[in-house]
Amino acid sequence: MPLVIDGSLARIEGAARVDEAETLVSFLETTADPVVDLGPTNHLHTAVLQVLMAYRPALATLPEDPVLLALLRPLLGEAGPELNRAA
Repeated sequence: MPLVIDGSLARIEGAARVDEAETLVSFLETTADPVVDLGPTNHLHTAVLQVLMAYRPALATLPEDPVLLALLRPLLGEAGPELNRAA
């Protein structure tokens, strides 16, 4: 499964499909101080992207994939202090 939840950290690995959006919403709504790691992500379904844009969780890392990074950086923000926060 591309969405791996470990405590207050949700890591999206590989390609996140539409069915991960509902799980991500549940995680973000029920977790105190949730953090999302997009580092190992290489594809986000637009539903997952919409969840990230709506909830604006702290991000551990942005995607390593340069194309996805270029597309997401304007939507989710530049690397800031929240990206360096330990989960």
